[in-house]
This record gives sequence, structure tokens and C-alpha cells, in this order.
Amino acid sequence: KAMELFAEMQQSGFEPNVITYTALISACAKDHQVDKAMELFAEMQQSDFEPNVITYIVLINACQKNDRIEVIRELAADMRQSGLDPADPAVVGRLIGKTIRYLNWV
Repeated sequence: KAMELFAEMQQSGFEPNVITYTALISACAKDHQVDKAMELFAEMQQSDFEPNVITYIVLINACQKNDRIEVIRELAADMRQSGLDPADPAVVGRLIGKTIRYLNWV
């Protein structure tokens, strides 16, 4: 539904921004469409929009919930390249939580 609305908005001349893309990525993530979320992330970057920490947290959450741990490493590297800190407390909290669950420590 979100993608349909996005297409309609674009046809009406609406210009998306980082918030729009992050909301779409979040909608895909909630629907377990990690590949589509990553496609939107790439489209966002190709459109010269810089992802923010919230964008990365949404993607990290999507990867965690769908056991895409290798992609989290790529996202952390991308964050560094973008000048963002993957050691941001919000990001680290997500990574630690997943690691603990992944290793069955809880």
C-alpha cells in the first residue's frame, strides 16, 4: 500500500526526501521485505539523499529480524563512509540486542 501511494505521489510531481524514503523503507521492513527495503535505500542514495541514523536503524532492524547479519556489517561500513557513527548508542543497542538473541544468551 505504501509503495502504491508513493507511486501516486511521484506521478503528481511530489519530490521525495530522506523522511519519505525512510518511511517507505520502514514499511517494507515491517512487511519483511528486506530486499525491497535495500532497493529503496540504494535508490535513495542514487537520488543524492544522504541516509540519516534513523534510516540506518530501520535497515538494521529489518536485517536483524530477517537474519541478514552480513548486511549489518555493510551498513556499518556505509555509515562510516557517510560520516555517521555506527557506535551511536541507538545503533549499538540494536546490534547488541540482536547479538545476544543470536547467540541464545537470553
